[in-house]
Amino acid sequence: MKKGLLLLLATVSFWAKAETLRLDENIKFLVIDGADAQAERWQRYESKDLDSGVHQIVIRYSGELKNGNRDTIFTSRPYIFSLDLDGRDAEISVPRMRSVSQADAFFRSPEWQIRFSDGTEQTLAAEQLQGTGLLAYDDLIALVAEYNGENAASALPAMTVVLAESEAKAQLGSVDTLEQLQHWYNQATDEEKVAFKVWLAQQ
Repeated sequence: MKKGLLLLLATVSFWAKAETLRLDENIKFLVIDGADAQAERWQRYESKDLDSGVHQIVIRYSGELKNGNRDTIFTSRPYIFSLDLDGRDAEISVPRMRSVSQADAFFRSPEWQIRFSDGTEQTLAAEQLQGTGLLAYDDLIALVAEYNGENAASALPAMTVVLAESEAKAQLGSVDTLEQLQHWYNQATDEEKVAFKVWLAQQ
């Protein structure tokens, strides 16, 4: 079944243009669509080329700020959100912060801003990933999977059952099967598509 689903996603995104998602200074990619997206080397500004469409992204802020008379590294907790790159490049930013106290105040109720290449701006509906224990964020992939299990459990099974039934009724790879898979994928909500992509990556 996985081969058929991979064929579906490849076909759906065949004509999709890659969009560039940029992050402002000190913002870091952690996870994209359930896969590790951390840069191999420290970069002041990060960017990723992503297919046009919906993606689930985890980011955090990490920068050197003043703490009294000393410089210290402030690192926020991870934040997760879904983003539809519908043919536009985009950049995510936060207000300029110089001190730890400013960062503490901002992250009590953070508003991550996104600006699209057409000039549109909005606040991201980002949620803080909740970890527990000393190594709460040591395994972000597992934490994202847990988050998706708790928040998309009702949407994902319904979609995968329909896809499985469609594939079972026809020969794998046939035009009829592909059309059915495409149909049900296109009927899904943005949240269902994200959950499905993450689930598929974990199979």
